[in-house]
Amino acid sequence: MISGHLYIPRQGDRELFTDYYNDFMKLGDLELENANVSAKKTGLFGVHQQGLRLLALYKASNDKGVTSSIKVEGNSLISFV
Repeated sequence: MISGHLYIPRQGDRELFTDYYNDFMKLGDLELENANVSAKKTGLFGVHQQGLRLLALYKASNDKGVTSSIKVEGNSLISFV
């Protein structure tokens, strides 16, 4: 397992991000907290789509005021706290 993921945008990411984000925004606070815990337990594998999903989870958590286990630096470096 790796300690960080460098997200590099690709064509079509905006639509996927929006889909992930909207799905996370539909979750209740406890479900969103559980999604964060699950993501941290799964860890990072350097897969592009996983990075995109984690960015959406991070943003949805922050927008809803839910504590996130995800750390994002410069909108591109993803890690866990």
